[in-house]
Amino acid sequence: MGKVIKVAEIERACPGTSRDVAREVAKRATPGCVIDFSDFALGNNSFADEFIMRFVEKFGWDALREVVFKNMSPLLKSLLKRAVTRRKYEMTAWNTKN
Repeated sequence: MGKVIKVAEIERACPGTSRDVAREVAKRATPGCVIDFSDFALGNNSFADEFIMRFVEKFGWDALREVVFKNMSPLLKSLLKRAVTRRKYEMTAWNTKN
């Protein structure tokens, strides 16, 4: 198992918006890491979208499969899945126009 990233600790240390927290999580995340969402309060669309965008820009879609998401609320799980779907759709739509 890879390094463990505790999102609630980042949330406490990084005052700001959920996007700010997501940027910091994505900066620390690597393929194979464990992202632990225990006691995380800012799980919303902005967090999910920002994390997916930053992580995929850095490592690509395949690397996302190697990340272990632990202790996610059902809502956050749904939001992350939705962000993945939306980002993949946007990339496909963009690629077909250019």
